[in-house]
Amino acid sequence: MRLHHLEIQAFGPFADRQRVDFDALSAQGLFLLNGATGAGKSSVLDAVCFALYGSVPGARQGAKRLRSDHAAEAVAPEVGLEFSVSDRRFRVIRSPAWERPARRGSGTTTEQARTLLSERVGDRWIQRSARNDEAGLELASLLGMDKEQFTKVVLLPQGEFAAFLRADAASRRALLQRLFSTTRFEELEKQFIEESHRTARSLTEQEERQRQILVRAIDEVQRHGLGETGSGADAASPVGAGAMDELRTVLSRERDAAARESADARTAGALAAAELAGIEQRRARSDVLRKVRSQQEDHESRTPEFAAAAELLLRHEQAVGLRGVLRQDEESRGAAHRAHGDHEAARARLGDGVAHEYLPPDAGREGSLSREMLSTACSASSAALGVLRAALPDELRLQAVVAERRARSSELQQLEGRPPPPGRIACVHSADGPRAGRPSAPCAPSPAPRSTAGPRSPRRSPRRRRWGGTARPGNAAPSPRRSMPRQRSGS
Repeated sequence: MRLHHLEIQAFGPFADRQRVDFDALSAQGLFLLNGATGAGKSSVLDAVCFALYGSVPGARQGAKRLRSDHAAEAVAPEVGLEFSVSDRRFRVIRSPAWERPARRGSGTTTEQARTLLSERVGDRWIQRSARNDEAGLELASLLGMDKEQFTKVVLLPQGEFAAFLRADAASRRALLQRLFSTTRFEELEKQFIEESHRTARSLTEQEERQRQILVRAIDEVQRHGLGETGSGADAASPVGAGAMDELRTVLSRERDAAARESADARTAGALAAAELAGIEQRRARSDVLRKVRSQQEDHESRTPEFAAAAELLLRHEQAVGLRGVLRQDEESRGAAHRAHGDHEAARARLGDGVAHEYLPPDAGREGSLSREMLSTACSASSAALGVLRAALPDELRLQAVVAERRARSSELQQLEGRPPPPGRIACVHSADGPRAGRPSAPCAPSPAPRSTAGPRSPRRSPRRRRWGGTARPGNAAPSPRRSMPRQRSGS
């Protein structure tokens, strides 16, 4: 991290805005802050620490306020610092809490502390944070250390170094521990001491094991009579080189013998394991054979049941094969039943008077109808239906004319002031009475009123063409003629 520019206003002893260009000062590598007591040397360092962490180091942190008493009442305390970390350049502007004059009335108002962190991107300053806590976390992340570490490693608080020079060895030790956090070195020293103690204990244990081995070696030499160790030999007395060689030879022979016995034991164990595996295999096959025999006996005992199931399966397969035939038979029966019903309905309709108009007189007898008769009757009825449909518009117009005539007659009677009697239509006379040369006749009763809600079906004419006495079923029937309804004239 490298400092570039510092601005101070109403902070510490500085009443007006002061600027410090660290780039120009550090051009020679080192620079000295020199001045009389109270000139503001420590305040410059305090301003740097306050800009980075929002507080000042040392005992001055306990002061109630950081604002200069020499500044005007309305001037806000402010510290601005530009610095760079790696290849990024930042600017932080901080203002501590202070009492400003009230804008209305007398008295003061507390102005809360504020922080503004910006980063230079190209030729512009981009704001990164405007909150005190968020800016503090961002700066701590950029610098890689908190305030306590910064004031112990980079910036020594004022007065701490003088105390270090005047203190004795114990005080200097405590001060160094507090300034440089040497606790880790003490812990490392304790670990070295504990490791040394563990190493000494391990060495003592190894020496004890070596002594026990030596005592056992002396006992073996004496037991095999390989050397003269004397009756007063102990663990500290040396053993002859020849005796030790003989002891090694004897121990080698015993080791070889033990190895041969171990190999024989392993071979015997392998043979026993193979024999055991064969026995286990035979037992497994015996268990399988026993289960197979049990299943065979069970199957033999259930032979009748299996035979019955096979018979049921055979019948089921046969039934499945006949299912389609039965379905077709049921469908044929249903179709025959419906055809019989249709036939009966057709025969019942032969009794209708309309049907007899287009059929021979003997059509009602059993077996007297043929396909040609029915075709001829259908053609004749279709032709008659076409004639009736063609006459339907004339019938509808006739109904409309009759309705209009009734309405006009009713209006005429209302104008003459004589309401027509019920069920009659008033006669229409001229002003001079009945027409000359014609006798006066009473008015005919009017027909009952009809509903005009919709078109009525045309009335069936009472006169129809019937089959002549000489007509035969095979001949073409004459086209039926329907009488058109005649228009009734009112009197």
